[in-house]
Amino acid sequence: MTQLVDQLYRQHQEVSRQPAVIVSMTTAGSGFQYELDFSQMTQKNRQSHKVRPIARTTNGLPPPSDPQHDDNNHGSSVNSKDDNGTPTIFELIQDHDWQGVETRCQEKPSDLALIEKETGMSPLHWVCSIGSVPPSLIRVVAAASPPELFHKADKVYNDTPLHKVVRNCQRTQSKAASMLYYSGPEVLLARNVIGGTCLHSACGHNALISVFKMIVEKNPAVLRVSTFEGVSPVRYVWNNTVAHLCE
Repeated sequence: MTQLVDQLYRQHQEVSRQPAVIVSMTTAGSGFQYELDFSQMTQKNRQSHKVRPIARTTNGLPPPSDPQHDDNNHGSSVNSKDDNGTPTIFELIQDHDWQGVETRCQEKPSDLALIEKETGMSPLHWVCSIGSVPPSLIRVVAAASPPELFHKADKVYNDTPLHKVVRNCQRTQSKAASMLYYSGPEVLLARNVIGGTCLHSACGHNALISVFKMIVEKNPAVLRVSTFEGVSPVRYVWNNTVAHLCE
């Protein structure tokens, strides 16, 4: 992300010859949306509405304008703490502080029941949606999360955590295995905004064949669910793997 921020800043400098003011961006890995204010050197997370100093590289961005933006002053980020001066669990996830998230699960498991008002997402939703999250952390968060969160759909795509995690199973089945272990069979039949189940999500994002197998073994009825447009999971596989060979 820091390289992208640096590139955006330099592009705006070249075009306008004036300090860039506001730039919007979405990180590819996590889907977090930011507003970058280069006049203040801050980034605002649109989901959490938290503002913090821009994560800077050393090859083009100007130096911080005041002590609270000093990279060596780690305890003074703007609005990055809760009332007790501690980062929220959502901010730990946003910062990809996986050890911090695991520690929070152990020390304050009640945080796992928190829901973002704007997105309707819990910490479980977020760790399932970020590809770089270690499989071991998925197990920890899933084990400590309230059972009702496995059924909960977000406000963006009506996705459950299971919808999200199977989209990140191109190289490993362990993330899906952990979520399926803690999910009841009925969770697999939950449908998102297009009427797709977690099996549609897995098929549509080229998950490992072993992931398809685990889903079907957990609840065979998922094979009979089609999207609101009548597309079956098998059709999703066909479209992604075979159809283009027949064109």
